[in-house]
Amino acid sequence: MAPHHVPMEAQTEPVLIFVLGAPCSGKSSLCAELSHCYALDHLSIGNELRELISPNPSPPIARIKSMLSASEIETFTSNVTSGTLAPIHLTPKYVKERIFPTGGDHDNIRCLIDGFPRDAARWQVFKQYVKEFWTPDERAILIVMNIEEELAHERFVSRGRAGDVFEKRFNEYERTIPEIIGAMDKDRMTIVGIPKGVNNGEGDLTEFVAERLEGTEAWERVDD
Repeated sequence: MAPHHVPMEAQTEPVLIFVLGAPCSGKSSLCAELSHCYALDHLSIGNELRELISPNPSPPIARIKSMLSASEIETFTSNVTSGTLAPIHLTPKYVKERIFPTGGDHDNIRCLIDGFPRDAARWQVFKQYVKEFWTPDERAILIVMNIEEELAHERFVSRGRAGDVFEKRFNEYERTIPEIIGAMDKDRMTIVGIPKGVNNGEGDLTEFVAERLEGTEAWERVDD
């Protein structure tokens, strides 16, 4: 799809789109296309946390790193290295600061949040962190990327990753996603699911999302 012109000066309310899916479900590819077409910032939480614990993170991430305590950085390092979840408050704290920086400009925020939250409890903590700036409602979007386990596994292994790690992460996602969807639905968010049969590497997922969301207030704000 061709990029859309977005009149930034006309928008002040945050546009937040959360994208969730199992490992190798295509989240990054979809987010890259949506970011290009609709002038959205793509925050890949997994990639950003890996960069956070690196020696030389990029300026936005380095700023947040400077705000964390040594013990928080040590905890992030341990969890990212082992592939486990950080304590319940820590990743929501990072995501809040990444979207709504302390002392920063909160106008014209247009973000794709890729890979967060990992469970419903962290969603509740995140809402507490950001309640001064944003409250979820029907204008916020959740995109859920369903995929056949076999296809996701093939992609995972083709990228040189261990198959047993995939199974652990896939099962964890399958266990937690119903509760996350339930929590966001309770917050009246606009939710679109991409079926397994559509998410097969052949169709235009950006067009699918746009068609499913067309006519909603949430999408009008994205495609303004």
